[in-house]
Amino acid sequence: MKQATDIRATSGVPVWLWGALGVIAVLFFFAAWNGFMSPRSDDPASLVMPPAEVDASLGSAVAADHSALPRPFPPGVSAAASALAVRDGAQVVGSASSDGMVRVSVEGEQLIAVEAHHGLPVTAMAISSDGRTVLSGGGDSELRVWDLRSGAERLNLRGHEHPITAVAISANGATFASAAQETRIMVWDGSTGKLRAVLSGHTDFVNDIAFANEGRLASAGADGRILVWDVGSSSVQRTLSGAGTAVSKLSFGADGETLVSGSDDGTVVIWHTSTGREQHRLATHRAKISALALSANGTRLATASADNQVALWDSSSGEFLGSFAGPDASVASLSFDASGNLLIGGSSGSLAQWNLGRLTALDM
Repeated sequence: MKQATDIRATSGVPVWLWGALGVIAVLFFFAAWNGFMSPRSDDPASLVMPPAEVDASLGSAVAADHSALPRPFPPGVSAAASALAVRDGAQVVGSASSDGMVRVSVEGEQLIAVEAHHGLPVTAMAISSDGRTVLSGGGDSELRVWDLRSGAERLNLRGHEHPITAVAISANGATFASAAQETRIMVWDGSTGKLRAVLSGHTDFVNDIAFANEGRLASAGADGRILVWDVGSSSVQRTLSGAGTAVSKLSFGADGETLVSGSDDGTVVIWHTSTGREQHRLATHRAKISALALSANGTRLATASADNQVALWDSSSGEFLGSFAGPDASVASLSFDASGNLLIGGSSGSLAQWNLGRLTALDM
């Protein structure tokens, strides 16, 4: 008969003890790995706040000081409030929607509701600073100009060969710009519709464009670059790199020098365009930037991301002031009025106003 043996390791340590030591080693490894992967206090990633902390940081004053505004479009219409402006104290809301309808309302009264782009989606929209002109772009690669005083279409601009991705109107309304799923930008005379310039410089699609003034324009590319153009000479004045992955949104300050960019990876950067210097890199958002807005005096910045978070910043210092959820599934547009109130347009047409002008803590 074969004798039973007391199974031990060659060192004489019982097997059960080896098992216990193995478990302890595995736990220690994972604890060490977790500590290594966690953001360090000096790591920019550590500036990203979880939503619960971000929401609480503004306090109850901001949370209580907002109101839902009447929906800008008729009941049953789910259309993104994708363009906002204020005309003589009245909110002007435009919708770029997938059903091919151009819709514009003033104080909840719909002035324009027309199928305008051959039934294809309306992909971009801008409202002039005086709230009197609307520029829409569509999947048909065409641009249409609307007069809000009459509600009539004034111009139809053709030149692009692919769906429009962005449109912009200069501050005085005299010049339009457009971009498409192309690498070029087109600049148009706002009165006649004549093509004034074609700007080529990006190596991938142009996602957004913004006017600094009549002669300067910035463009955001899927190539990760921002180009600042002299429109008169059709030349690049400056190339801004390091804005993140594909740059999705741009907004100029009233000074014509401060430019804010937002990227697909949630990065927000404040630039000084004449020097090309990065002034502040803002880290809070965890999703693609969907909208940007600077207050009229340039002291406050609002940013929104695809996960429906709206953040507020001191644009001079880059200080984070806090954030809150938008009124809809996601935020389609942001705009400050003259009093410092923030208008937020939602992806299905909801509209909200945050009365930041009355908050001394934010000093609008």
